[in-house]
Amino acid sequence: MARFQLFDGVKLTEAIPLTDGGVAQVETVGTIVEVLGEGKAYIVELFGGWVKYDEKGNFVSAAQDEADSFMETIGVETVYPHQFVLTIPARETMGGRGC
Repeated sequence: MARFQLFDGVKLTEAIPLTDGGVAQVETVGTIVEVLGEGKAYIVELFGGWVKYDEKGNFVSAAQDEADSFMETIGVETVYPHQFVLTIPARETMGGRGC
């Protein structure tokens, strides 16, 4: 049985190479978007800093509380259970609609 659930919030405990280049560093946050092999691995959407679009449609740094700001996706990667820890269970972010 899977230790982690779909839509759980997680944080990396080791650096993960990104498919498109670069590395997601330790403490990068993410969300589980798929459970593989009954929890042997997970597809995790990994996030960078807070950004928003400027008037030209480019990403610019932003504060979390700024209007229209969001966390930039830096990758969607296969991650193994020993490479991350739970930060917030899906049931707490899904308002009891749990997965």
